[in-house]
Amino acid sequence: MQLKTRNYADLISELQQRLDLNQAEIAQRIGTTCLSISRWKNGHHHPSPMAIALLRQTVLDLGDRGKDLLKEYFCG
Repeated sequence: MQLKTRNYADLISELQQRLDLNQAEIAQRIGTTCLSISRWKNGHHHPSPMAIALLRQTVLDLGDRGKDLLKEYFCG
């Protein structure tokens, strides 16, 4: 699973906004730490393939509210 873009910050920000979650809550939702989320958003590190799969699942869980994110950020 790959993202179309390396701009993880925008995807994570969109998910936080749509789910009304803070950084700690989005980290817990995808099974990572606040530090990892911060590093991804700041461009210091990239999510692992597993984290990308969990981000995609979080988008899928949004149903119709996430279709645009699925098309914009994810390949396939």
